[in-house]
Amino acid sequence: MPDYIEYAKLLFQEFDSDLVNRFVQIGISASGDEKSYWVHSGVGRGEYSESNGDTFTIEKSDLAELVLLFSLFSAFFKLDLRTQKQCYEKFLAITSSISFGEKLHFAYLIFLVMLEAKDPVIFKEYFSFNKNQVHEKKELIKNKFSSFCNVRIRERLYRAIDFVSFYSKYAFAEPDEVSTAMGASTGSSAEARLLISIKNNQGNMKLYEKWVLLACNLD
Repeated sequence: MPDYIEYAKLLFQEFDSDLVNRFVQIGISASGDEKSYWVHSGVGRGEYSESNGDTFTIEKSDLAELVLLFSLFSAFFKLDLRTQKQCYEKFLAITSSISFGEKLHFAYLIFLVMLEAKDPVIFKEYFSFNKNQVHEKKELIKNKFSSFCNVRIRERLYRAIDFVSFYSKYAFAEPDEVSTAMGASTGSSAEARLLISIKNNQGNMKLYEKWVLLACNLD
């Protein structure tokens, strides 16, 4: 398997770490193993998923979460080095063109950037579904791309398709649906953090498609 982590680290080595605060932090474990925390803190719900050979890890740093997510989706789409570099440059173009003040969802953004780079037709089809066709959106992506690579967030291992499923459901959801999901989630969970941000920036979630297409036009 290509070393997606090492190449992502290379791409991000000159990224301004001060800009990390522009993104919603979801608590991805750099080490890939937090079982002791899960066991002793009492916040665990359900079974603990053991890390495996497909769990991405990295040295702890301010940029670790971005590098891990970039690597996770690079593996999901099986991108070559050239395309990864192009996607990184599009990501930079998008983040530099958006005004400060709103928290960006890196997982959603990089998923869309890479989807458009890998298959523009499927990118267009993905956005052709209405907000209620969550299953259709997920299946469109799931039937075309796959990867066992994962990252750890608390007791769970998350694959790229898990993030795809989440954003397919909530990026265009009605405010009351987001609020209901927030009430059902654990306050410290990744989903809770993302849902709070979506509720606070709901209008902006609908702009990600436009941002990606504008970045593509800069090529």
